[in-house]
Amino acid sequence: MQTFKKASLLVGLLMLSALISFSAVKAEDQATNESQLEAQKQAQEKAREDAKNQLEVQKQEQERIREDAKNQVETQKQEEDNDSVDGEQHKSKVEKVTKELEDVADKTPEDVSTKVKEVAKEQEDAKDKVAKSIDAIKNRSAVKTFLIGTDYKNIGQLRSEMVKTDNQVKQLENVVTKITDPTDKTAIQDQIKVIQAQQQKINDFLKANEDKFSLLGWLVKFFNK
Repeated sequence: MQTFKKASLLVGLLMLSALISFSAVKAEDQATNESQLEAQKQAQEKAREDAKNQLEVQKQEQERIREDAKNQVETQKQEEDNDSVDGEQHKSKVEKVTKELEDVADKTPEDVSTKVKEVAKEQEDAKDKVAKSIDAIKNRSAVKTFLIGTDYKNIGQLRSEMVKTDNQVKQLENVVTKITDPTDKTAIQDQIKVIQAQQQKINDFLKANEDKFSLLGWLVKFFNK
């Protein structure tokens, strides 16, 4: 009898131990499931956040593209405006060139400095005359141009000044060969490019005005046939 009681007690303890173990395993499985659910929830939340961020990035990129396109249009318009020639624009351009030339001249040997300053002075002295001729041609009455033709007097004066400017450019190009400092050499070469670009603008401006139709010119050509 005593042995049977011990056996029953042992069986009971084993069953209790098994029940406790089962409960622990079940609790662990439940914790694992909850952890997995939480991980899935966080992953879903992260996916939503990533999608939101991606949409925001795409929105910003589209905005940047629109802004770039707008800036490109404005830049193109500005370049077109810069391509136009008028008296004030010419004087402003020349003033910047002469200042740069004089600044470089102060840092070069005397023979080079003298020649650069001479060119700068010639540019400065001619700028008002050139500007006046440009404005006279540009502001000429359309009716007057149609009847008797373009302003050949001021066109001739501009052509004459352009020849002088071409000679000044050649003098600067000759000076550049005598400069040893690379910074000073580049500075003068840059101003030569600016002068040449302005020359090209004026030349295009003159061609456009020389080719304008006039009734007097047509009649002259007609009767000379």
